[in-house]
Amino acid sequence: MTNNVAADIAAALKHAGVENFFLLTGGDQPLWIALRDAGIRMVVARSEASAVYMADGYARASGRVAPAYGQAGPGAANVAAALADAVWAQSPVFALTGATATQALHMNEYQDLDQHVIFQPVTKWNGAVAAPEMTGSLVSQALHIAATPTKNFFALPGDPQTANRLGRSYSNAGSKVRPLGIELATALDLLKRAERPVLFVGEGVRLAGAWAELALLSDLAGIPIVATAGGKPAILTSHPNFCGIVGRYSSVSANKLVAEADCALALGTRLGGLATNGYTLPSRKATVIQIDHDPAALINTYAPRLGVRADIKVFLTDLLDLVKGQNLRTSSAWLERCRGDAARWTAGHREHLNAAAGNAALSPLSVLDELSRYGSEITLVADTGYMAAWTGVLFPTLRYDAFFRAV
Repeated sequence: MTNNVAADIAAALKHAGVENFFLLTGGDQPLWIALRDAGIRMVVARSEASAVYMADGYARASGRVAPAYGQAGPGAANVAAALADAVWAQSPVFALTGATATQALHMNEYQDLDQHVIFQPVTKWNGAVAAPEMTGSLVSQALHIAATPTKNFFALPGDPQTANRLGRSYSNAGSKVRPLGIELATALDLLKRAERPVLFVGEGVRLAGAWAELALLSDLAGIPIVATAGGKPAILTSHPNFCGIVGRYSSVSANKLVAEADCALALGTRLGGLATNGYTLPSRKATVIQIDHDPAALINTYAPRLGVRADIKVFLTDLLDLVKGQNLRTSSAWLERCRGDAARWTAGHREHLNAAAGNAALSPLSVLDELSRYGSEITLVADTGYMAAWTGVLFPTLRYDAFFRAV
């Protein structure tokens, strides 16, 4: 293998476990040769933006870091334009771009562009390689940041920038922050006091792979579950305590139940405008317990009664240990009420579907009903807007992680 900057990049990617590299090829031929020699598969897109979207989908489905490439100037701008959804979804996408040669900066070079500025709003971190010998180390650092859930990156362990440090392994798990004992005890106490609690599930549960722990907590404590459209892949539609999708894109019955809840255990949701239907759900009178790995998520208009920064899978595992040893059981009347309302909403939807079956015009109800027949085999990807509304509410989750939507 040729000893050059491209080879350093390929080596850093290979060591991090990267198998696929998404791109629209440009003029950086040494990089394509280095990727080929390293055994990294190049997946060619029709545009730089498409490469980012492909990388985002692959990263969400696999949980692995996915690189996307754009050539310097307009190519890099196209990469930046497509990154917003990935950064909102905390998807581990790593963007790599070419740049104007340092000796040509500020010299009216062809397609020269201040790329650092345009990437700033759509990345957790972005930087430029100032010297060739820094390349491998800087790529390794960027891969580590991409694979780490959002946190204060000024507190991350530093690395010397003068040599390739390839001794680390990478995963999207990051550090598993454990809740304090007092936080767990307080959460359990608040849930015990509640008469109408709900488990309010966001995308963070999916990111943490905490679906089994979520389902078990609901089973043991008899607490109904509602999910945001992003949290939908973390709960199976068949779970008896699942009561629907909540928020701006939702089932009416689920929103009504959350409006009546007196306590919401918000797991992995930032409680933003979409998830809370314009900051109206849960009720402002309800006790909000919010758990998230990102401390910034705990700063919101709800000012949670208890906000815990912790890995959600770890939190639920530790909380389950307490629940098994103590008496936490929701009122059966509340749980049955929630189940009944959800069942009636589903029955009403089925009536609408039957009515639409004979129409000449193709109905979204009919399309989703047909797709649902293959729910155990396919993964559905939906754009935002009405596509997310229809699919999020009506497409059944028959497998974990089988539904993704734009944020």
